[in-house]
Amino acid sequence: MEQLSLLEQSRRDDPSCDDRTHVARLAERVINELQEDPPIDLGMVASYQGVAAIRSCQLPNAGCLIIEPDRGRVEIRLRAGDSPRRQRFTGFHEVTHTFMPGYRLTIQWRCDPGPRGLAKRELEQLCDVGASELLLPRRAFLADLRGAQFGM
Repeated sequence: MEQLSLLEQSRRDDPSCDDRTHVARLAERVINELQEDPPIDLGMVASYQGVAAIRSCQLPNAGCLIIEPDRGRVEIRLRAGDSPRRQRFTGFHEVTHTFMPGYRLTIQWRCDPGPRGLAKRELEQLCDVGASELLLPRRAFLADLRGAQFGM
């Protein structure tokens, strides 16, 4: 019997939510379980999600999540030419792939240069939601936002 992914478990626990809400909740749960405050440590979150290593290397795209077929070791690879901020977002994007069903079945590429179908685009958008939530956790900024005056 195959184990459910975090997203599938969340869907089962609360079928009334859309996937964006589920992903945001999962990111929040990981941060809470790690007792992390911003800035969230990418390496810690990745390790918690079973990622063995994060490497910067020459890539044609922003990043990828690799699973070694023989050992099942999970690794994030980030494009060496990207800024540290961009690499951080991409790293959290790749971490969010670990929430998704079947992520161990294929290499996950960020900014895949080829044509993509609707399902792939939606998956990548969900991973962007997770990356955003991990970079700027909602709970850390809600009080500030509530107290801020409307305007630019």
